[in-house]
Order: sequence, then C-alpha cells, then structure tokens
Amino acid sequence: MNAAGALTPDQLPAWYREAAAALAFPLGWRDGDPTDWRRVGRQALAALLLEDATPQEASPEVIAFEERDGYRVEHLQLTLGRFRQTGALLAVPSGPGPFPAALLLHDHGAFFDLGKEKLIRPLAGHPKRSLADDWSQRNYGGVFVGDELAQRGWVVLATDALGWGDRACGGYEAQQALASNLLGLGSSWAGLIAVEDVAAAGYLASRADVDRRQVASMGHSMGGFRSWQVSALSEHIRACLATCCLGTVAGLLVPGGNRARGQSAFTMTHPGLARLMDFPDMAALGAPKPLMMIHGVDDSLYPVAMVGEAYRKIAAVYRGWGDPGAFRGEVRPGGHVFTREDQTSAETWLRRALAPGESSAVLS
Repeated sequence: MNAAGALTPDQLPAWYREAAAALAFPLGWRDGDPTDWRRVGRQALAALLLEDATPQEASPEVIAFEERDGYRVEHLQLTLGRFRQTGALLAVPSGPGPFPAALLLHDHGAFFDLGKEKLIRPLAGHPKRSLADDWSQRNYGGVFVGDELAQRGWVVLATDALGWGDRACGGYEAQQALASNLLGLGSSWAGLIAVEDVAAAGYLASRADVDRRQVASMGHSMGGFRSWQVSALSEHIRACLATCCLGTVAGLLVPGGNRARGQSAFTMTHPGLARLMDFPDMAALGAPKPLMMIHGVDDSLYPVAMVGEAYRKIAAVYRGWGDPGAFRGEVRPGGHVFTREDQTSAETWLRRALAPGESSAVLS
C-alpha cells in the first residue's frame, strides 16, 4: 500500500474487497421470465458499448488469395464500423456449400503483430508467417484452428481487432493511451471491438456459401471473452465455444490479477457494467443458444475456484430457460492454452449443437 494508505502496490484501491462486495448486480439473473431478463440485459449492455452500432455495408475487398488442400484462403478488407476498415482472413471449403461457419476471435497474448494470423495461416510469402507458426505452436498445439476447420468443411472468418495485425497499436504500453483516447472521443475500446465482432458475425451469416442457421463463434483467451460476448449480442451466432476467459468481478479484480494491471483490461472492460451485472450474467445473455466453455486447472489467469463459481451462475440461467443441457462448462488438466484435444472436442460439440433439430440433452 502507498504512503497515503489508499492503494495496493498494483494500484487497486485499498477498499477493493468492500467495493466488490457492495456490487448488487441488479440486472443479474435471479428468477422469473428469462426472456424479459435477457431483453433488459441486452439493452443495458448495448447502451454501455459507447459505440455506434448502425449496420455498415461490409464491402469486402479481396487483397490476395491462395488455394490450399481442399479450401481457399482470402485476405480481405472489410468495413465493420464507422470510419474504419479491418483486415480479415476468410477460409472457404471447396464445393458448392452452403457450409456451417465459424467466426474465430483472436487472443490478446500481449502480442500485437498478429491478429487474424493467429487463427488462419498467412498466405505464402507473408512476412509474419514464421511468427504465426511459432504462435500456433505455443498456444494452439501447432494447429491453425481456422485451417483445420476449413478442411473439415467450415467457412471460417477471422478479423483484426483494433490494435492487432494490420491495425497494430504499437505494443503493450500503447494500449492505455489508445483506450484513453477512445474514451475521450465518446467511445470505448471494449465497445468498439464488440460492435465490430457483431458486424463480422452479420457479414459471415450473409454469405451465400454459409448456412446462416449454422453459424458459431469460437475463441481463446481474450478471444474467448469476445466469443461469448458476440453470442450475447448477435442473433447471427447460433452456438458459442469459449476457452480460458471467464471469471467474476470479485475474483478478477484482486492483487496480482491480470485485470488489475490496466493495459489489456481495457479491451474487455465496459464502463459501468459492474454496476448492473457480473461477467457470468453477461455471458448468459446468449442463452438458451448452446454454449461450451473450457478452462484449465493450472490457468493462473483464471483460478479454477472462480471459474467454477461463474459456471454455476451461467448454469442457473440455462435452468431458468428449462434447457440446462445447452450449457457445458468443462475444467481439464493444463493451463492457458487451446489444445488439440480442446479443438477436437469443440468442433464435435459445435457440429452437434448446430445440427437441425438437435436436442440439447445430447450436448451435455
């Protein structure tokens, strides 16, 4: 604590426990009509995004493309929000379609040179291809998740969030300035990312080669947060897979916690959210659509006891919908990675979840 006795060494207010305990989460799930609860919660969340969500014409522009074994990868420019474009990689299986589709949301990783390239391998000759290969080895079991899904018959879209890939922000320390400047412009970094992810989901679902009844979101770490967030906000997403990114306000805002460091926290912090709902309540706004979450027992960023508490809160919402089998929360050995085993389990589960007429009882 500093000399004035007001702050912990990592700049939390000394009264952080009392402040967290005083949060009543008036829009959190209790009981009653889940349809009304979801409607009110979504409206409140949308108001906190601080970003114009007026739909834009995506106006896709193909920059380059490459034929691969059984699928094609395109490097695109997409318009996903006011005044701005983003880079994207799109993988489309060979054949007539329509195909199931996955919106892949990249991680944070404190590494900004790559965004979409963390999930779909860059085109041949791309200067960051070796960086992408290394990232895949360290975080995804040596697999490019998007390429693997495309080979299995999925259309896959991955975009650059503001601050990554083609839109890199200048490194870890630059995040704080970017977040502050966006707040100064009446927006927020977290809200801008959320609005663009919703727009990306809309573009993906609109494609002629996509079966709009079978569109899923998938992401790891910050991408996991983005995955369940876009599921909560977008009706285009019909099922969601998220790994290694779920907690509670009280469990995350603690000394040594990643959320207490600033910087990357701004990508997942909506001003005022904690006065209305906890993170599990926000994640459950996507109910009753199928939701699968995976966490590792050795993940120091998301302690397993906190994750279990968050799972219980989400499960209560699905029980309120009368569809408890549509939520699956797993804890497996290992840490903060999206393993090959996770990927296989996720793809199998999502395919079943999206199958027409599938009973949620099969998913649990």
